Amino acid sequence: MISAKKCYREIRWRSVLWKRSVVEYIQRFKDNNVVKKYRSRPYVIYMTGMPRTGSSYMKNYIAAHDGLTIMPFEPRGFHKTWELSLEKGRSIYIDKSTHYIRHLSKIFACCGGHVSLCCIVRDPRDQLVSLFDFPRHPELPRSCKFWDKWFAQYNGLLEFAEKHPQYKIFLCRYEDLVRSPVETKKCFLTWLGLDADLQTLSSNYTVAHKNDIQDDKVSERNTPSDIGIGRFSRVIDPEKIRIIEEYRRKPEVVNLMKRFGYLPLLTDRLPEELANVTTYTGTT
Repeated sequence: MISAKKCYREIRWRSVLWKRSVVEYIQRFKDNNVVKKYRSRPYVIYMTGMPRTGSSYMKNYIAAHDGLTIMPFEPRGFHKTWELSLEKGRSIYIDKSTHYIRHLSKIFACCGGHVSLCCIVRDPRDQLVSLFDFPRHPELPRSCKFWDKWFAQYNGLLEFAEKHPQYKIFLCRYEDLVRSPVETKKCFLTWLGLDADLQTLSSNYTVAHKNDIQDDKVSERNTPSDIGIGRFSRVIDPEKIRIIEEYRRKPEVVNLMKRFGYLPLLTDRLPEELANVTTYTGTT
C-alpha cells in the first residue's frame, strides 16, 4: 500500500514533467544572450541515469564536497540551474534528474562545453528486478520491452559521447560506487579538478534535500550497501525470470552489457575501451 504522502509526491512529479519538456524544447531555440558570459570551466554538473540505477545515492554521496553545491530537484528544467550558475558563479552546481539522460543533445546545445555530465549505469538485470518491486516510474515497462528501452538510452549515451569528444562525461557504475565508494568519489573529484585526499574521504553520506522525490532507502541509510548487487540471481518467480532472461535474445543488448563489463561476469572495473569513449578515469 502506497501512503498518501508518496502518492502526492508522485502526482506532483508527474504534473511538472510535461511542462518541463515544453520549456526545455523552447529554451534550446531561444536566442539567449547569456551565451556571451560562458566561463572557461563548467559551473554545472548534470547528473543522470535511468531510474533505479542509484542516481540519488550518487548525487548525495560523490557530490558532497565544499566546492560543490547540490541543488534540489528542479521541475522547471535544466536551464534554471544553468542560469543560476551564470548569475552567482560562486560554486559548481550539481543538478540531478533521471530525465536528463534522454535529452543530452538538448542540454549541450544550450550550454555548450561549459557544463559536464555524470551518468550512472547499473547491471540492467538488477535494475529490472528493482523496478519489479518499485511502483514509481510507470513509463518504464516491467516486461520484455524494458530491454529495448535500456539499450536505447545507454547506447544513445555512448553514441553521443563518441560524436562529441569535446564534452566532459563521467560514467560511473553502480557496482563500483557501492563496493569502492571512497575510490570512486576520489576519481570523480579529481576529474573535476577538486581536492581529493583519500585520507579525508569517508563512505558516509547525508541526504542534501529530504523533500526531493527519491528512493526512501537512500534517505534511511547514511552509507552504501551492496545488497542490491546480483539481485537477479535470487529471483524465483518464473515469469520474472523469463523477462530478465530476455536480454539473451537480443544481440545488441548483450554486446552493450559486455561493453559495460556485466557479461560474462561482472568485472572489477569499467573496461578501458569504454573509458576512452567517455573520459571516465576508472576506479583504483
